[in-house]
Amino acid sequence: MQFDHSGPDIPISLLRAQRAGNLLFIVGAGVSKAAGLPLFGELADLVYARLGQAIPGAPGSLASRAELEARRDGQYDRLIGLLEQRLVYRGADWRQPHNRVREAVAILVQPGPRARVAAHTDLLDLSRATDGRPRIITTNFDTLFERAWRRRTGQHLTSTAGQGMPTVGSHDFTGVLHLHGRLGDRRYGLSETDLVLTSANFGEAYMRSGWASRFVYDLLRRYTLVLVGYSADDPPMRYMLEATEEGRLNFPDLKPAFALVGDTANDAGSLREAWRGKGVQPLVYHAPNHDHGALYRTLDAWAQLAREPLEWSARQLARIAAASRKDATAEDRATFAYLTKEVSSVTVAAVHS
Repeated sequence: MQFDHSGPDIPISLLRAQRAGNLLFIVGAGVSKAAGLPLFGELADLVYARLGQAIPGAPGSLASRAELEARRDGQYDRLIGLLEQRLVYRGADWRQPHNRVREAVAILVQPGPRARVAAHTDLLDLSRATDGRPRIITTNFDTLFERAWRRRTGQHLTSTAGQGMPTVGSHDFTGVLHLHGRLGDRRYGLSETDLVLTSANFGEAYMRSGWASRFVYDLLRRYTLVLVGYSADDPPMRYMLEATEEGRLNFPDLKPAFALVGDTANDAGSLREAWRGKGVQPLVYHAPNHDHGALYRTLDAWAQLAREPLEWSARQLARIAAASRKDATAEDRATFAYLTKEVSSVTVAAVHS
């Protein structure tokens, strides 16, 4: 079903999973970008600038050849790790109790007090358990979800991170779960945790100790997952999906994973191929000039349906019924069929037919 004419077509299976409390969103940096925070590649360049370092390849740069190659190849986790090695572990900072690379990251991804959080609110409402409690996974370090909930309800939302996250599917599996760590936030009484930031950190979390890969695998066993705010080549995607690839091959009964994907280059075919190669079903929408408005309008309308299913359905049915049947679009026909069969009562449908 399309909530917006330019937006992704949401499969009925996802709508059903959401209503049953079995849908879980995993949220990446693209969603925080809408609130004014940088994407991973932008963050890496900003860290260099904040620390007075010319980016690799620029005049006067002291970066190593390995840094130059990592930036060229989009391996930003490796790039930040190499910078950390050069400035902190092999530099003058190695005896200091602080790590200025991570301090720079913490400053650069700290949201402003008026950051836009409408999409975060919508995602919280779409990723609720059957008891109504929201639970959402994010690989972002920021506390925008916690802020969105406080603005909406005036209450604090449970927030856990890293290896301190509760067992998947348990009673305590609720609130915001920061898979790769969380920044501190005094306003909400949240302490900073370790961050999964560099390639070495990812290797520890997903391979050597493997706690993060086990967590993601358990998610796939329990929930229908929807990834939003990622590109197929993002470091978090690479580690999360490669870590579970063997499990999906051996256990084909794992629940499906979907990704909401913006087509920014009019190349939907390549996008679909890239995501399917990672075992994820892409839901592609048109995003010219990196305008993801169609996605956010979709999330807004879907969240309205989740909050007030009968009221929202009645409005849509009235709108569709106002036009003649022969003039109805395919999207309107699909919407009408879904709402009358699975959301609204037969009586409501009859009134507007």
